[in-house]
Amino acid sequence: MTINQDIANEMAADSVRVRRRKCDFGRGAPLRESARSLLFLLVLALAWLAPGPAAEAADQPVVSVQRGVATYYAGRFHGRRTASGERLNQRAMVAAHPSLPFGTIVRVTNLRNGLSTEVRVVDRGPAKGPQRRGVIIDLTQGAARELDFTRRGRVPVRVDVLGHDEPGSDTLPGEGDESPA
Repeated sequence: MTINQDIANEMAADSVRVRRRKCDFGRGAPLRESARSLLFLLVLALAWLAPGPAAEAADQPVVSVQRGVATYYAGRFHGRRTASGERLNQRAMVAAHPSLPFGTIVRVTNLRNGLSTEVRVVDRGPAKGPQRRGVIIDLTQGAARELDFTRRGRVPVRVDVLGHDEPGSDTLPGEGDESPA
């Protein structure tokens, strides 16, 4: 035998040992690994099927729908008083709307990516200039992050008016049954 043949035979023997090592899981290991994989897939499927907050939000009745553009508050407004008297917190899920009553809950959906979030109206705005350009709602930076448009600054949205944040109130003031007067 030549040196080249000896090297080739050693390499072939090594590859057989390596193949055996790769296939040798030990006693009962393949069954354990399969059970773990199956359990992982089962947990993943159940988590995907479980209803989350988005499903609960979808169950709320929509009072009205608006389409337009959303922007978000500049950083300099953080801590200032809103028209409702609250201090603006840029991390809170609140918004400014020109006409909806304070405390109204709206679901804002980014029409570019389908993300949505619920916010509460606590301020008046946007200003008249942006309104003429189609802006219908100003959001906090926290809400803008949820909708993933902080880099863009403005995005087309759908605003679903869900109702008022008062317990037991599903409609806006002035809507629904007439009160006796």
